[in-house]
Amino acid sequence: MEFSYRDKHYIRSSLKVYLKHLKKINEDDENISEDEFSEIQDDIMLISNLLHEVEQDLEQLKLNASGGAKLHIFGKDTDEE
Repeated sequence: MEFSYRDKHYIRSSLKVYLKHLKKINEDDENISEDEFSEIQDDIMLISNLLHEVEQDLEQLKLNASGGAKLHIFGKDTDEE
């Protein structure tokens, strides 16, 4: 799936906000089990990696003013059948 430059900025901003909220969750919180906290830590890692990929893609788009770079979800292009 291809996203516009504007969409990618929105995605990056959304990921940053989500990551910020995830990082606020404390292991000592009585409402969170050890398993839930572990899942949150996994989510933090995955979201951080995704954010890095989006930021790299945006940087590449800046370098290639032609807009030839694409952001792929799950490694597939929407043109594939």
